[in-house]
Amino acid sequence: MAEESVERSWELGKAWTDEDRATMIRMWSEGAPRKEIALALGRTVSAIQSLGAKLGLTRMELVEGTLRPCMCCRKPFLSEGRWNRLCQPCKDVYE
Repeated sequence: MAEESVERSWELGKAWTDEDRATMIRMWSEGAPRKEIALALGRTVSAIQSLGAKLGLTRMELVEGTLRPCMCCRKPFLSEGRWNRLCQPCKDVYE
C-alpha cells in the first residue's frame, strides 16, 4: 500500500510543502535511506533525489550544516554557517 501512495503522488505531481522539505532534510541528515524518506513522504525516490540535488544536500554536508530558513524564499535549507542565509536556488538568482 505504501508503494501505491508513492506512485500515486508521482502521477499527481504533488507540490513540496515547507513541512515536507523540513521532514526530508531532517530524515536525510539522520542518514535515512532515500527509499525510506520517499515512503514516509509519499514520494518517489527520484523526487527525493531531485529535491536533495536542488537543495545541495550531500551526506557529508548534513553532518556539518544547520537547517535554516532562506532569507529570500523562507524555505528550509542546509546552511554552512551563520553567514550563509540564502539557499542555492536564491543565490543563483541574485548572483
